[in-house]
Amino acid sequence: MKTKTNNGFFSEIFLSQSALPFYSGYTYHHHRRSTIVMGLMGGAMALGGYVMQRGLHATDWEMTALTIVSGLPYLITPFWSQFLRRHGTRGTLSFTPYIEAGAILLMACVWLPWQFIVLIGVNMIAATAMLPVQNFIMQQNYAVTLRGQIFGQLSSFFVLISMGAAFITAFVLDMRPLNLTMALPKFIHAKPLHIYIETFRFVFPLAAVVCLVGRMMFRSIRVRSESIVMAPARKRAREVGYLTNLITSFGEVVKVFKNDKHFFMYEMGFMLYGTAIIMIGPVVPIVANVKMNATYVEYALATILVSSLVQLPLGPVWGRIMDKLKGPRTSLSIYLILIVSMVILWGAVTLNSTWLLGVGFFVQGVGMAGINITWNLGSVEFSKRGEVDRYTSSHVFLVGLRFCYAPVLGVGLMNLLGGPLKGAQWVFLCGTGFLAMASMMMIFLRRSMARTMRAAN
Repeated sequence: MKTKTNNGFFSEIFLSQSALPFYSGYTYHHHRRSTIVMGLMGGAMALGGYVMQRGLHATDWEMTALTIVSGLPYLITPFWSQFLRRHGTRGTLSFTPYIEAGAILLMACVWLPWQFIVLIGVNMIAATAMLPVQNFIMQQNYAVTLRGQIFGQLSSFFVLISMGAAFITAFVLDMRPLNLTMALPKFIHAKPLHIYIETFRFVFPLAAVVCLVGRMMFRSIRVRSESIVMAPARKRAREVGYLTNLITSFGEVVKVFKNDKHFFMYEMGFMLYGTAIIMIGPVVPIVANVKMNATYVEYALATILVSSLVQLPLGPVWGRIMDKLKGPRTSLSIYLILIVSMVILWGAVTLNSTWLLGVGFFVQGVGMAGINITWNLGSVEFSKRGEVDRYTSSHVFLVGLRFCYAPVLGVGLMNLLGGPLKGAQWVFLCGTGFLAMASMMMIFLRRSMARTMRAAN
């Protein structure tokens, strides 16, 4: 009796490794293993901001600084792009994973918020090296018609593992502090010595080990025709010094946007979307702690787990949509969904409702499942062969730029209008406005691309 395989909706959405072309299948095998391991690290680190707010008692502006520092290193992505051209994928990942994991390991020793902030910054500086490397591999090793589906499927794996890791981490963090009792000799101390250690000091070292293992798995991927494709850019990069390379790399950001107006419009839409999402970033944990008094488990359930739960099946679906509709139309759909989520979050903060906060993040998760695709593959779609690192670095440079002002805008607006108890809801209304403008930008972009296509024909 024969069974039907590779047919129907789910076989179109969910790809098996055996159904892929040879090099796509080979890359997918290693990429998937790395993604699953990194999901463990991502789930544990997802609660880092709430650890600083609840465990280290950070102020509003320290939370703002954390959000800024977590995104500021994206500004140096053009440098990593140049570094990739000089040293290749393996050379770039020969030392950055150790810095990334080392910073997480040292988080076990922090006692003050500013120490945590510095280590997050160091971690992110090293982590941003992955972005041009990953997109270069995506362009070289994966078939163009399958990139969206593959990346969507990988995103689902990441979400599934990080969701479980975040939930377990939240339970561990709510067990704080750990009471270690030591019986010392009487001539030293007459009574047993009680040492209180918060459990996050055990979580971060484990996350550091997992991070290093995951990055090493990704580094093992061999890139098809890397030396041939990179040869012209590598020759140019090695003809000048590192300082000249660095200056040139930032000049290339301007050059990319100047030469590709459609990519520029696409990124301006992303800039508006990113401003909306980043400005609520430090506000959510502040409100959850000060106004809602949420535990680690309650916070994880309302903000991380419900969002992850809906992203899990939708990653491959959005990937399929991206392959069919391309970036601008996909992004427009996503921004409209995020507008709905922002309105619900406004209601949650206004009514001081934890469950409504969860509903808002559930709806946001529908949109963010698509953002995972467009954020990573938008620059791949617009770029020409061999130029994906320049487009990626230009895209990520703007991410760092909005991290410079959006968190300050969010917390500043909240404090200006009454603090966490009275002013937080206005931040979400402002975010709704930015998302509406991002949607309009995608409409203008689609019309502009249609006019260009008609003129070419």
